[in-house]
Amino acid sequence: MAHAFHDDKEKVIVGDIGLLDNDSHASITALVAEDAQHDIKLRTMTWQKAAWLLCGDQVCLAITAQTWSLSVLGWVPGIITMVAAGILFWITSMTMHEFIMLTLVPSLSQRYPQIKDICDFAYYACGKSKIAYEFAGVMLLLNNIMLIGFHVLTGAKVLNTLSDHSLYTVLFSVIAMLIGIVMSLPRSLRHVSFMSIFSAACMGIAILLFVVFAGIEDAPLYGYNGDYPIDGKVRTYAFPLAGTTWVACMNAVLNIMFLWVPQILFPTFIAEMEKPQDFPKSLAVLTAISAFLFIVPPAIGFRYLGQYSTAPAFGSLGVVAYKKASFAFVIVPTIVIGVIYANVSAKFVYSRIMGGSRHAHSNTVLGWGVWTVLIAIVWIIAILQFIFAEVIPSMGDFLSLLGAAFDSFFGFIFFAGWGGIHLHDPSLVLGPDGHYYSFSTHGLTVISRASQKGSIEGYWEILGSVLEAGSSVINNTGSTDPWAPDVHKVGDTYYDYYAVSQFGSQISSVGLATSKTLLPGSWTDHGAVVSSSPDASYPLNVTNAIDPNLFIDPKTHTPYLNYGSFWADIYQFQLSSNLMSVKQNTAVQLSFDPVVPQAEEGAYMSYSGGWYYLWYSHGLCCGYNVSALPTPGTEYSIRVGRSRSLSGPFVDRNDVDLTAGGGYIVFGSHDYVYGPGGQGVLSNYNGRDVLYYHYVNTIVDPMYYDQLKLLGWNYINYIDGWPVLSYN
Repeated sequence: MAHAFHDDKEKVIVGDIGLLDNDSHASITALVAEDAQHDIKLRTMTWQKAAWLLCGDQVCLAITAQTWSLSVLGWVPGIITMVAAGILFWITSMTMHEFIMLTLVPSLSQRYPQIKDICDFAYYACGKSKIAYEFAGVMLLLNNIMLIGFHVLTGAKVLNTLSDHSLYTVLFSVIAMLIGIVMSLPRSLRHVSFMSIFSAACMGIAILLFVVFAGIEDAPLYGYNGDYPIDGKVRTYAFPLAGTTWVACMNAVLNIMFLWVPQILFPTFIAEMEKPQDFPKSLAVLTAISAFLFIVPPAIGFRYLGQYSTAPAFGSLGVVAYKKASFAFVIVPTIVIGVIYANVSAKFVYSRIMGGSRHAHSNTVLGWGVWTVLIAIVWIIAILQFIFAEVIPSMGDFLSLLGAAFDSFFGFIFFAGWGGIHLHDPSLVLGPDGHYYSFSTHGLTVISRASQKGSIEGYWEILGSVLEAGSSVINNTGSTDPWAPDVHKVGDTYYDYYAVSQFGSQISSVGLATSKTLLPGSWTDHGAVVSSSPDASYPLNVTNAIDPNLFIDPKTHTPYLNYGSFWADIYQFQLSSNLMSVKQNTAVQLSFDPVVPQAEEGAYMSYSGGWYYLWYSHGLCCGYNVSALPTPGTEYSIRVGRSRSLSGPFVDRNDVDLTAGGGYIVFGSHDYVYGPGGQGVLSNYNGRDVLYYHYVNTIVDPMYYDQLKLLGWNYINYIDGWPVLSYN
């Protein structure tokens, strides 16, 4: 739920916003403060340290395997794949961060305990599924231990190359394992991030040396099709060579994907940041560095090695001294990357063993003993499976295997699959199947369904649209982009009142579609219920027929339509008995702001305790520019007035009539919540009334994008007949 959080447990006022804060312990500040009380402090990474940690993992030997991918795919498919993978990486990583922030910040719509690893993410993203948690745990351990084993083997082979001894692979693997165990003993990733500085620097030097050596040597020595010049002169090509198999191309693509899918580690990294909301800064640094290193050096390597490219590309160098010089700097990143994966793997098992006991975060013999044993076990298992790595034909094949088996799923499919909470002007209604459904502006009225029966928490699945024909039947230039749906069940039928408009004008209509099931494909569009224009009769010539709201008087069961936006603001008509047209000469003005631009819209009426409540959005709704935000107080906020009569007069807490500019601000911008509005009320949700709305969360959406607005909600407490919002 979207709320402010504070240190006290009492009713607080944020500007004019009445708010009960009963859950402040769940805030990020509280989590960091709690961690600070422990002997072993984990939430200590700044975004800069997190950036180094990310680079320590990503700036790796696999970068030089991309030269081989280009040699298989050619310039055009290869570069397109690299760029596309980078774009997907950014989108899915930001989606992942957003979901995690929803679990860390109590002000958001999904209030879960903190996510500590990818397994916690799987649990919540899959609707609190224990099966998903266990499956993700198995996949996490398999992926990480295989990677650690691969790095142990790589370290051994590097030592073979440097020492000119090819018979001591097992001995060198044991040496690499022992070094890895010792370096993995620090419990916090902050310490590992320090190692990552040297790891990334060393790998950067190795890549630089490779690029220089590939450019200055006369010719490469070795390729998978034979030693130079058996396969002819070095050449590059735009597309795969004749005879290249589909399997080879898929291996090359998966090899590229492998580099761009480290998200399996990200939840653990974020869990140890002192300000997890700053993770996008770390991610931006990583993305910039990766975009350069994952494309430019491999491209240079392909230019000089051509069809003789191997994975890693160091293997193609013709001068042994060049090969040794490049490989010498690979030792450090090989071990440090293994340390990163060992830390994440051991933490997953350790948290399951220790749970919430004091040993989990204290300097006790038992705590450190279990941690040390787990680290040792992870590395020992990793070294035992190096035999498996030995039978894989090449590094490129091994990375492709990991990309197919684990990383493409956790990196792209897993995170991209979460969604359904981005919306504008939400309307929530309980469906016939016991699930809540959301209807929202744009996308021909997007229909989403909550994953948990009887709950608006959790994952929301996008099902489709109301107007699947591609447009409303109303003759209006805005008919392909309906706004502000308002959905209610009357009898056995669901009514969706929507708006179409020529943006910026009052040439608008309230339309109606009906359905028995709420599902896409079941809706019948009945066209306009009422329309406004300068040529219409009063009050439709001075009002704007958008933002509809159906209200059926609980006393008389008479239906009414509330509507309006700017242009004389909010009016009400009585509806005909079939709910498909308005009764003329029944119009009443409910609210009006005399201050230009008369920014009131989105009316919603509810009833409780003998009072009719008129909720509405005031201010500028959208199109925010982070560098030029509206004057504070003029952005969207949720206001309310009350009356004993559904047709008013409605007054605010100061007894000012809403038609004279009154209006009690029940919820507005504060902390990381910006521009809440487009509200509605769920009655009798868990026996309580709930106010729901869209809003910008400035932590997960620092650019204030319209398309990233979130669904927020609060319970409503009625104090002296006035609504005050609370967490629970």
